Amino acid sequence: MLRLSKSQLENYVKCPRCFWLDRNRGLKVPEGIRSGLPMGMDRILKAHFDAHRAKGIMPAEVQASGIVPPGTAPFPDQAQLKRWRYWKTGPSVVIDGVEIGGALDDLFVLDGILSVADYKTKAKETTKEDTEKYYQTQADVYDLILNEMKRPTTGTAYFLYYAPESVLEHLRNARQGLERVGMAWTCQPIALKAKPEQARGLIRNAARCLAGWMPDSNPECGQCSYIMERAEIEKLIQEVV
Repeated sequence: MLRLSKSQLENYVKCPRCFWLDRNRGLKVPEGIRSGLPMGMDRILKAHFDAHRAKGIMPAEVQASGIVPPGTAPFPDQAQLKRWRYWKTGPSVVIDGVEIGGALDDLFVLDGILSVADYKTKAKETTKEDTEKYYQTQADVYDLILNEMKRPTTGTAYFLYYAPESVLEHLRNARQGLERVGMAWTCQPIALKAKPEQARGLIRNAARCLAGWMPDSNPECGQCSYIMERAEIEKLIQEVV
């Protein structure tokens, strides 16, 4: 059975040809150097929300935003969430013969109804338009998965952007004898309307793509543009030589 992850569907949206070459030929797009800061922030934010989960309350910075409705709380089942945060045991369903899965950051709940929540780090404030551009597929896919699992959703996905604001006074850890620098962070929650049927169509299109001939590349794909332009330059060099 064909299995696709949320990330692979996002890759299909970015460039059908790169997606096809990755899945059918094992030719992956080079990732380059990855910053460890987002992963460190992800670990800290999960611990932050888990501490509030144990108390059954939303973190103050999320409440103060006014974006999340009053009465909303973090998903209470920590053990279940721990399984869903790991890609091997994350939520998955079969749609039109394709297994779709992924790993969640968090879930919010209001009157027993779920909303997808995801932590993001950003250098500064962002916009709803940029969130839709980069994360609409994520909202659509996870909302569809939850509904297919008979877990009703509000139809809203929350993206919580944490951005550094200033350096605080340094703190001294007496036990370890280390100087620590505190940082002030802002939190900007943005709500997107999930479109699960859009995700269903995306899954079908991605499956058809993999079953057919190599598709055209996305004209905006930087990887494909580089390869084609380099090939043209090398061709010119050979003609000169």
